[in-house]
Amino acid sequence: MTIQNEGVYAAEFLLSEGNGEISRETVTINTNGKDLKAGTILKESDGTYSAWENGETAKAILYNNVKAGTTKALVIARLAEVSKSCLIFPSEATGYEAGLLANFIVTR
Repeated sequence: MTIQNEGVYAAEFLLSEGNGEISRETVTINTNGKDLKAGTILKESDGTYSAWENGETAKAILYNNVKAGTTKALVIARLAEVSKSCLIFPSEATGYEAGLLANFIVTR
């Protein structure tokens, strides 16, 4: 029997979001040469988003998978409720919740 493992789906982390897609925004993204998966927590610097790291202010969540070198991406930027267990961030990292909450993104 063949067992197949599926990757992360677009917006798999979403529990609810604002009506009419007001939670989503297309942004400039720097992948830093890596593929990024849906649910990756992002930071923002000078108008460009990239993967969040411990100690930085979380700003948004990547909506769908993006390949290395991609320059535009869809993110959840505000007004959403998300599943913490589906988010992607460095292991042992903490402190992203406050940054997301400032944008009305609630983690459950």
